[in-house]
Amino acid sequence: MQTEKENNTLLKYLDTATSIFLMINTKHIVEKVNKKGCEILGYTAKEILGKNWFQNFIPKDEREELSSFFERVMRNEEEPPDSNENHILLKNGKTRLIRWRNSVLKDHTGSITGLIGSGEDITEQARAREKLFLRNRALDAAGNGIIIVDALAKDLPIIYSNQAFSKMTGYKKSEVLGKNCRFLQNDDRDQEAIMTIAAAIKNGRDCRVILRNYRKDGSLFWNELTITPLYNEYGKLTHFIGVQNDVTEIHHTKKQLEDYAISLEEKVVERTREIEATVQKLVETNLNLEDQVQETKIAENKSQRSQAQFLAIVKNFPKGLIVVFNANHELVYVEGEELKRIDLKKSHFEGKRIDDIPIFSKQQITKIKEDIENTLKGRNLSFEMDFGENNYEVNSTPLYFDENKNTWALFVYHNITDQKQVQQGLNNALRAEQDLNELKSRFISMASHEFRTPLSAILSSAILIEKQNEPGKEDNRLKHVRRIRSNVKNLVVILNDFLSLSKLEEGKVRAKPQNFDLIQFSKLLVDEMKLSRKKGQEIILVHPKTEISVYLDPKLLSHILINLLSNALKYSEEHQNIHMKIEHKGETVVFEISDNGIGIPIEEHKNLFERFFRAENATNIQGTGLGLHIVKQYTELMQGSVGFQSKSNKGSIFTVQLPQKLNENEKNISN
Repeated sequence: MQTEKENNTLLKYLDTATSIFLMINTKHIVEKVNKKGCEILGYTAKEILGKNWFQNFIPKDEREELSSFFERVMRNEEEPPDSNENHILLKNGKTRLIRWRNSVLKDHTGSITGLIGSGEDITEQARAREKLFLRNRALDAAGNGIIIVDALAKDLPIIYSNQAFSKMTGYKKSEVLGKNCRFLQNDDRDQEAIMTIAAAIKNGRDCRVILRNYRKDGSLFWNELTITPLYNEYGKLTHFIGVQNDVTEIHHTKKQLEDYAISLEEKVVERTREIEATVQKLVETNLNLEDQVQETKIAENKSQRSQAQFLAIVKNFPKGLIVVFNANHELVYVEGEELKRIDLKKSHFEGKRIDDIPIFSKQQITKIKEDIENTLKGRNLSFEMDFGENNYEVNSTPLYFDENKNTWALFVYHNITDQKQVQQGLNNALRAEQDLNELKSRFISMASHEFRTPLSAILSSAILIEKQNEPGKEDNRLKHVRRIRSNVKNLVVILNDFLSLSKLEEGKVRAKPQNFDLIQFSKLLVDEMKLSRKKGQEIILVHPKTEISVYLDPKLLSHILINLLSNALKYSEEHQNIHMKIEHKGETVVFEISDNGIGIPIEEHKNLFERFFRAENATNIQGTGLGLHIVKQYTELMQGSVGFQSKSNKGSIFTVQLPQKLNENEKNISN
């Protein structure tokens, strides 16, 4: 019990102290406060004295509980604790966390008159403690096996392993502590990776290898192992940290790629040594400290050493990132080797809301927020995403800090671009092989039929000519000669189609425009088609002017129009006319070729321009199935388009639109 005079003397002395000291009476009024208290709160002593401590200087969410407890102490119903922690509200609206030591004030009669408290600002200590907890939880949740071995002890025994290591290998912590990690190889020591590890350990260097390891049940798995040496402040090697990653599936995918590719360059990743502190202790011990100041300093040193270990591992997190979000969608923590690879800095992300990071699109921001919310609800997510030219496998898990409350969402991003490229290469190779086989089969089937029919006709006509080589039978001979000429022409058309397709596929066809009169060109082309007409058929040419000057490729245009006119004649009956209409619209010329033939079934419209495709109602009519495919390719080479309208037994209308003058700067070249 202290007198008022003694308390005043004490407070005057404590104006030079580095902690808060204040006196509160039973009515919650502040009667005394030292200079340090004024400095931390941001008020002058005049602004503090006489004010209700709980109403003015305690945050709302803690005010009721603290004032109620204070009342019970004042009524002598409870003893004040040796120490307690609560936040105080500063003048600038911010809060600080204070650890208090309290003493009850009494008068000469022994009645309680108030309370005097000394407070230490532990805000930064609490933040460091919270961040250390977060980082250690994040590292364990990332799924990588972690082991630490003693470099000073004989045979490098394991002194620490995490849960992920036990899950990956099947060995409990009690089964590995004190052992050298060679037991993971069983008798399989004849590996080049073992030599690399031995050399790195001997020379105190870091290294990364992929080696064969065996689980407790004897099953093989491929282990990507990263070893990082730790040195103390005197430069002496004290420990090695090993980070394990099960890459069995990646190894199998790589083996598949070797069957389809000649070689793959292995990526060599530089390692950066950023360990700043010495590991002095690996097992926590409970210490009895003489005073709170010394306890704070030791706790801060311990936090720094643990953070150095964490940073050494997480900054080198192989081929990925570890990211932690809070409930406000802020990036609390981000680290990993991928930051260096894609040239990004932590400062661009940490402490920022996802909405304020410009490298993400609105759609990406919405998706990330949904994933954060689902993770905070206790769900573990696993999915793939694209960012730029990279593919990532993403796994998330909630992190708990107090009373099983989900405070953060941990996301682990692993770069799987190489695996995706391998898979895409395999798929492309398979599709190309399937397309090639299909084309070969269709070509052999079509060619054997299309060549056999005209050749048979030519042979039979030649035999008949030989038998009719007598006077008076000139008309019969002339009929068979025309038959030979017609079939030879059909063979030439087939071969020209094959040659055109081959040149298109090889990228050897390109538009070579010339100036010419389109009307005169079309009239000559219609005259050439007379030999292809059936009995009673006519081609009626309709055009608006006597002359239309164009700058196009005449060979490509000739092939387009001859093919469309030939189809119209071929699929129309005798005595049916074919119409070809030419229109000049601005800087565009339009060709419309119509007939009243067998038409094209509506359900087969979508496949009409594919290679070797023939409609079901045309299978008994001679043709290669290449003509319309080549027409479409040639039209697009001249920056035009082709379309059609057709129904079964109602005829067809094909429309070709071309620029009047081809722009040579934009000429298409077939690939």
